Order: sequence, then structure tokens, then C-alpha cells
Amino acid sequence: MGNKITKQKLGSIIWESANKLRKNLEAHEYKDYILGMLLYKFLCEKQTNWLLSNGIWKSDLQYLDNKFDFSNFEFDNNTTLDSIEEIQEIKQSCIDANGYFIEYRNLFSSWIKNKNNFNIQNFQEAFNDFSASINEKYNYLFNGIFSIFEKSLDKLGSNSKEQQETINNLLDTMNKIPTVKQDYDILGFIYEYLIAQFASSAGKKAGEFYTPHEVSDLMSKIVAHHLKNRSIISVYDPTSGSGSLLLNIGDEFKKYNKGSSPVSYYAQELKTETFNLTRMNLIMRNINPSEIHVRRGDTLEQDWPIFENEDLSTYKHLTVDAVVSNPPYSQSWNSEKHTNDPRYVEYGIAPKTKADYAFLLHDLYHIDPEGIMAIVLPHGVLFRGNSEKQIRQKLIEKGQIDTIIGLPSNMFFGTGIPTIIMILKKQKPTNDILFVDASQLYIKEGKNNKFSQSQIKKIADVVNNRIEVEKFSRIVKFDEIKENDFNLNISRYIDNFKKQEQYDLHSLMIGGISKQELDNYNNFFNVFKNIKNKLFKLNENNYLDLKIDQDQIRDTIYSDNDVNKYIDQFKQLSTNFLNHFKTLIPSLDDIKNINITELEKSLTDYIFNQIDDIDLTDKYDLYQIIINNFNVIKENIELISKYYNDNDNQNETKQNIHLELLKDELTVTWESKKKKSEDLEVKDWNSTILEPRFIKNKYFKDIYDFLSVQQEQIEELNSEIENVLSLIDEEDKTDEIYDFEKEKFIIKDGIEKLAKSIKKSKQVIEQDSLEDKIVQVSNLYEKQKEIKARFNLTNKQLINDSYNKYLSLTENGFYELLITKWLENIIKTFEQKPIDVIDSYVSKFELLSKKYEDTLDDINNQILNSEKELLDLLKDLTGEESDMRAVNGLIKILGGN
Repeated sequence: MGNKITKQKLGSIIWESANKLRKNLEAHEYKDYILGMLLYKFLCEKQTNWLLSNGIWKSDLQYLDNKFDFSNFEFDNNTTLDSIEEIQEIKQSCIDANGYFIEYRNLFSSWIKNKNNFNIQNFQEAFNDFSASINEKYNYLFNGIFSIFEKSLDKLGSNSKEQQETINNLLDTMNKIPTVKQDYDILGFIYEYLIAQFASSAGKKAGEFYTPHEVSDLMSKIVAHHLKNRSIISVYDPTSGSGSLLLNIGDEFKKYNKGSSPVSYYAQELKTETFNLTRMNLIMRNINPSEIHVRRGDTLEQDWPIFENEDLSTYKHLTVDAVVSNPPYSQSWNSEKHTNDPRYVEYGIAPKTKADYAFLLHDLYHIDPEGIMAIVLPHGVLFRGNSEKQIRQKLIEKGQIDTIIGLPSNMFFGTGIPTIIMILKKQKPTNDILFVDASQLYIKEGKNNKFSQSQIKKIADVVNNRIEVEKFSRIVKFDEIKENDFNLNISRYIDNFKKQEQYDLHSLMIGGISKQELDNYNNFFNVFKNIKNKLFKLNENNYLDLKIDQDQIRDTIYSDNDVNKYIDQFKQLSTNFLNHFKTLIPSLDDIKNINITELEKSLTDYIFNQIDDIDLTDKYDLYQIIINNFNVIKENIELISKYYNDNDNQNETKQNIHLELLKDELTVTWESKKKKSEDLEVKDWNSTILEPRFIKNKYFKDIYDFLSVQQEQIEELNSEIENVLSLIDEEDKTDEIYDFEKEKFIIKDGIEKLAKSIKKSKQVIEQDSLEDKIVQVSNLYEKQKEIKARFNLTNKQLINDSYNKYLSLTENGFYELLITKWLENIIKTFEQKPIDVIDSYVSKFELLSKKYEDTLDDINNQILNSEKELLDLLKDLTGEESDMRAVNGLIKILGGN
């Protein structure tokens, strides 16, 4: 079942390989070679699967090779093939269906099998053969896609030996990466991962403003929601880069539409390497070639789609349901050539040094009247003047700008400039604009900022439902925008600036907390009605003082009945969520029919639509808790589902399927290195589907808890031993008790031995002497040894018992443990949520109580008292005449006589 690979594992494989190749390749070039090899491996496997599904035996694949020697070959019952003519027909059928054919010797699996005899000539020949085999109908899709291997092998090394070594490293890397569909975009992940790793050294050259997955995901959710009621859609990206934007929209739209091929993809890209990446990504998603329309070209210079066979006279204006893009920011372009261009005549021409609006108008030109477009732009397009203002004003007057989303800084590799997403529609019922300021909504990842899944959902929900949220989103009428001279700078319409902490002058001078300042915490006091009176009292100045000591704030809040009821709400939420989850997956047998997308949708719906609102808690935070833990659930369900579905047509009874899975996912370490037998005992065991702790905690809880206590005692004794050893002076360290080379004490053969000698001598031991410390360490060590012996004996038995229990789990037992595993962190985090909320307010009240603790009046009195004390001391001084003149001058400054 080893077809899954985590992002973490994939990242380590890629980085290890990248380090090996760095001596030959520039950092930003490495991705082109590794992505090309990954695609080639995918095409090899796709062809092999196609042949096998069309009745060709695996043993017959070797004959599908134009260099196979048929001179002494007989077609008989040992092969499905009848003749050389039939072999040619099969090859042609493969070319017709897939667009290419790869000879058997050139398959990736053949390269791995014959790696020792594989050389650089074989490598080049394979790609030349591939190019020669391409179906003319699919020339646009495959032609030149491996040109980097046909023309640029010299970058892999200065000679054939070095090139061969580099290729072997690439093959080894590719062999570790599965090309079957993962839960994420493998090509996109590798591309983004390498750009992130190389960003510091390669900078913009590596990143080219690659669209981060989270930004792409947000745009896709908005676009797909607008198109959700359509049966088929067409989407276009005129600056396609890796193709991730197109693919994300396709994936998101398929959540609404279950058709077999509901999306047609149009893409154009100027740079050869990234154009190839677009094609690779679309091909590796197994999209029907008839639904892929790609072209390498300059979007602004030559409008597209579509030129038939590059004949400019065959141009026809194509509109699509959605256009998405992340064009290069503020790029220069040949604006003079396009004064009569139909894309721009209605709005105006973007300045020649900033093509941002040229790209935007190109995108708008290609959406149909009911369509939608989403574009990433530098935020300067919101307020720059001259021709850009003219274009912006025209778009606003026509009511075509739907939404403007301000993004956090540092979201894009290679640039830290502020960016926005602009959503446009050709026909909108109103000419107002929704502004969303998401600039403060992010999580940190290394040097970059990114959106979490809950933040993406929050923004998408606000946009799709046009919701106004204070300090976050606002619908602005046309008249207000006109009054602002068509300036769309988000800060003009949403005040999201962090305000500096306010100080009350009376509080600073006299002390106490103003009623107005305490009103800032009304959202807390409105939920917990009694807390305010428990913490604060009114003073004679009509200000509030803390009623209790500062160190009593926490206990006072946590002892409140309403606070405890609030905490219990989350415990009930956990119970209800567990019960709801079990209704979605009632048994192990039901897992095989689970649709992962529908499961995630049901859990999301439960959080947002089926549970009551909880004060001081954002439902998006609860949603994020589920998302953080959903991958494990998803991976386990896919694994279990595969076992059950694979076994449905076999004669095994269903009770045995889960045991087969448990055995396959098990790894065991035996006490002996001999072959496994009934006499051998298990030294340790683990399982990828069910960790031992779940078995131990459910079926052997008393023993498991006992061992936990024992482990704590061992660690405590260890700390005590370390503490006593740290008190031994340097001069007391001798070779007898201390290893100077390893810089550590010798306990068993040193301190223990010396302690026995001291005890045997029956000498009087002074407290805190070296002898006292040696005996203390020895006694602690002996006590620790006894506990360790009990621990090891009990643990050994528990390992064996839990192992046997694991292998004999009933279906229901396995199911219950899976539910525990899947929901353990979710429930724990749900129940921690109210504690985090209350703790945050405890901290706020503690800080508030200290804020005016030292008033200016108090500080002034302290200064006066200090001056008086200093004056008294100065008056008592005696000395030489010159010194006393200085002292008297200081006394005068301080106000003394």
C-alpha cells in the first residue's frame, strides 16, 4: 500500500537530491530537470497501465520495442501477441489514445532495472524517440516538453561521466516519488518547495512571483462558487506559470459538479520552462487531452485564444466562464502598438512602464457576460493616476469591479510588495464594490506569510456572500468612491490600523482605571456577568480599583460559576462532535463507501450550521482545529477503503480484512536475530495505522498508567542525581569517578564502587562533603535501578500483551480505536479552547492592574524623597575646597540651602 508520500517526506527526498546536484546546476534550474523526469516517469506508467488494461500481458511488454530481435522469435501460446503487424497496431492505438508511444527499453522501469548498463546515449535517444512518436493532433501538448533533456544535458556535467552520474542521481530520486494521485499537487508542491528553499540565493529569478497555493486556493473558491450551478465550464489563465491556478479551479468546481470531464482548460505562457510546467501539470492530472488548450506566446502582443496552426488570420474571439491570472507586476510593454486593440479601446491604454491594467483588460475581454475573473495585482493599481485612473474610473462606472481583497505582505516568493486580488464581472446588478482587508490575516511560515485554511474559508465566505464585518469587509457605494476621486485604496474605506495603547491622564496622575477603559472588556463582562464586580470596586474619584490582590485574579475568574459553565459548553461540544462523527462513519465496514470530500463538507457544515454560536469563540477557529487533524483521517480512510474494496470480490470473510490490514501495517522488532518463530518474544512493535499507545491505554489501562508513573519516578530520580553531581567541585573530580574525555561522571563503575568503599569503612560522613554527595548519588542510583527493573519487566509483558491484542482486534474494537485516534487531538483542542480564551483575559486584567500601579504622583514623590535623602547625604560630606564647591553647587540644583 506504499503509494502515499507525505509532503514532509517528499520535501526531504527533493532536498537531498538537490544538494547532490548543486555542483552542476544553478539552484533555480534544478526544478526544471526534476519536474521533467517526474513527468516522463508518469507518462511511462500511464502507457503501461493503458496497455495492461487493454489485454496486453505484462510479460509481453518487452516485445513492444522497435529494437527487439524477432529473428528467432515464435508467436505462440506464451504470448497474447500474434504478429509483428499486431505489435505495430497496438503501438498506433496507444499513440491515438494517449498521444505518444515509449519503446519498452525507454520506459522508466526499464532504466531502473538496467541501471548498471544505462548510459547518456540511451537517455538522449529515449527523448528523441518520444518526440518522433507524438501524435500530430497532440503536438501542441507534447512537442518540446522534454527539450531540456534533448538540448541542455551539458548543464548536468562537463563530460559524459559527470552527466551520467547526475542522471543516475535523478533516477534514484524519481524512483522514490510515486506518480499516482496524491492528496496534493505534486508538481506544484515541488515547484513551490524548491522556490522557497532557493529563494534567498536565487531571488526573483527562481520565484517569478509564483502564486502560493493558499492564494490560488482562495481565488479558486471564489471563482468556483460563482460558477457552481453550471454543468461544464471553461477556464483560462493567460500567464499560466505552473498551471496551479487552473488546476485549483478545476478541483474546486468538481466539488459542485460530479461530471467526468466538466472543465476545459486554456493556458498561455511566455517562458518555455514555465510553459512546459503548465503542460506537465495538466498532463499529470490525467485530464483528457481534448480539454487542454495550451500555447506558448506573449499574451499582450498577440491575443489568444485561438490561432489555428499559428495563422494570425484565423483569429476568433473566444469567451470563457472564468479567467484567472497572476501576471508579472508593473511590466513594461509596447503600448503604442495597441491603441486600436479591441481589448483596450473601450477603457484606455495602460502606461508603457506598467502593464498591470493591460493584463486586467485582456482577462476581462475574454470572460463571457455571466463570467468571472480573478487577478493578482500590485496594490498601486488602486490609486495610481493618469491613464490608469482613466481605466479604473471606467471599470467603476460600468460596475465591473466586484471585490478588492488586500493581501498580507511577504506572501509571494521573490517580492515583498503589497498585493491585492481583484474580482471582476462584466454584468453586475449593482455598481458598489466589496472591500476586504485581509492584510492582517495570516500565519507565519519561515520568512513568508500565508493563509491558514480557516482564513481562506473566512475570506471566501465574506466575498461569496457579500458579508460586512467590522474592520474587515465593507460594501462601498458608487457615490462614496466617486467622492474619493475613484481612488480605491483600501485604507480609505476600512480602518484596520492597529491603534496604539491609550492611557488615561487621570489614571496616570492619580491612579485607578476609568470606566471607559474598562468598557473595552465588555464583551467578556457581558458573558460573565459577575466577574466585573468580583475584580473591581469604585473609588472616591469615580474610578475603579482592583478589589483583590493581583495574584488572585486567575483564581477569582476560574472559580466563577458562569466561567465553569462556559468550559462545560466545550466539553459538551466535544461529546456532540464525537457522536456526530460516528453517525457519518457508523462502522469499519462503512468506511469503504466514504467520500472524503463529502465527509469534510459534512464536518464543515456541522461546525458552521449545526452547533450554536459560542461566545468569545470564532467558528473559523473550530473549523481550523478539524482541518489541522483531517489529513490523518483522510489517509487512514483511503487505506482502509482500498483494503475493503480490493477484497470485496474475493472469498475471504469480511472479518479477516481488517486483520490483513493490521498485519500489513505492522513492524516488529524481535528479541532474537534468528528467524521469526513461536518461541521468540516481541522486543517492540509499531503500526502505521494504530500506534501501540491506543491499544495499551484502552485494554491495559492500569498497567499503562502504572508504567507512566514509574517513568516519571525514574526521570525525577535522574534529575536528583544530576543535581547532586552538579554540586561536586571541580577539584574533587578524579579519574575514578569522572571521564574527562567524555565530560561526564562514571556512575556504575566509579561512584557506585567508591560509595561501597565509603559505606564499608563506616567513617563519619560530614554533610555536603564529597563523601556525602557520593553516597547520595549511589542511594538514588540504587533506587532508580530497582524502579527500572520493575518497569522493564512490566513493560516487556505489556509489549507482548498489546501486540497479541493488536493482532486479534475485532472489527468493532479496531473501529473504536480509530475513532479515538482520529478525534483525540480535535477533542483535546476543543476542550483547551475555553481555557485559552479565559487565560487571555486573565493576562489582560493582570496587565491592566499593573498599568497604573505607579502613578505620576507616586513617581514624583519618590523622586522628591530620593532628592531629600541625597541632599542629607551631600550635606554630611567633607573634602577639599574645590570638591566642596562642586557639592554645594549640586545641593543648590537639588533645592537645598
